[in-house]
Amino acid sequence: MNYMDRTVASFVALVTFLASIGVAVRGNFVYPVELGLLLLLGVLLVISLISPEKDAATAFLNVLFFIAVIANVAYLYSVAGYLNPARLLGLALGVGGLVLSGYSMLMQPVPAQTITAQSEITSEVRKLMAAEQKLSDAKKRLETVNWNDEAPARAKAAAKRKSRRKR
Repeated sequence: MNYMDRTVASFVALVTFLASIGVAVRGNFVYPVELGLLLLLGVLLVISLISPEKDAATAFLNVLFFIAVIANVAYLYSVAGYLNPARLLGLALGVGGLVLSGYSMLMQPVPAQTITAQSEITSEVRKLMAAEQKLSDAKKRLETVNWNDEAPARAKAAAKRKSRRKR
């Protein structure tokens, strides 16, 4: 999530949180569930604001925040039975923020699938295969040299055997 996306999402989250509090106070909804949802929204907002800028979890926290905002509006609708303009504004902000933070979350790079990592792995594999080929070639040469060094000794032993047989 780049800096501008994070700033916009944080601003929308803050406005949405304040609108949620305004809707709850305006409608006299101080039920435990409503207070719990507002507390959850506040905690998620604080965590997303203090998280590092390039942290991938920030976008996920923003997605959770906006899902909780939409759940809050759905709860208020189920209690009151109608949607007033303030709830519609809260719902619109929640959906807009969800789209923005969802887009930012989906645009996060996956570290294991970057092209540079794949090319580095491929080049390392090629180097290892070349080293293995050189090692096998060196082993063949060593065997040939050892065979050639042992050939005169074998020839002398064979000559001795022939001379013994001739006697």
